[in-house]
Amino acid sequence: MLAFYEEYPTYKTRELVLTGESFAGKYLSYSAAAILDYNKSEDSSFKIDLNNLILSNPLVDTPTERANQGAVGWALGFYDDPMTDQVEVLRRHCEEASSLGLDPASQSTACKNILNYITKPIGSPG
Repeated sequence: MLAFYEEYPTYKTRELVLTGESFAGKYLSYSAAAILDYNKSEDSSFKIDLNNLILSNPLVDTPTERANQGAVGWALGFYDDPMTDQVEVLRRHCEEASSLGLDPASQSTACKNILNYITKPIGSPG
């Protein structure tokens, strides 16, 4: 960022709005935190006017998102009440996968099983 402002000094006085989607939930959050830390530091030659951070469908925490796919699927009507017990079993298995000592690929599969189960009734392959 500092190199950008050095190259284009006219932007130093303008508001900065960071926007993105998907994986931007990871890197823009860290970028915004770094800018705020820079603004607090005594070494900053000027303050970056970070005005907004706008994220659309951000990927923030994959395990948490996967563990909550069931609730989102139910809210969207992907499955109904009779399927809720099985979704809950799959959700618990997803949450417990890391503590069971499963390798990362198996942990990922345990969590993907929720989405596979709730999308099967609506005609998705799997």
